[in-house]
Amino acid sequence: MKAGGICMLENGSEVCSCKKIKCIRHGRCQECIAYHNGKNSLPRCKRKEANIWVWLFRR
Repeated sequence: MKAGGICMLENGSEVCSCKKIKCIRHGRCQECIAYHNGKNSLPRCKRKEANIWVWLFRR
């Protein structure tokens, strides 16, 4: 997807919002989504944020 010659990512931005910077698919949304669809999982940028406090104090 291009808007004004600039590549638009899935998040609607020009910058990849994934925190996994060292990933070989960082900034390549379509490639990343295709990879994760094959594994039946969501890309890191589409996953629900985990709350560490909820995890630590779960019953």
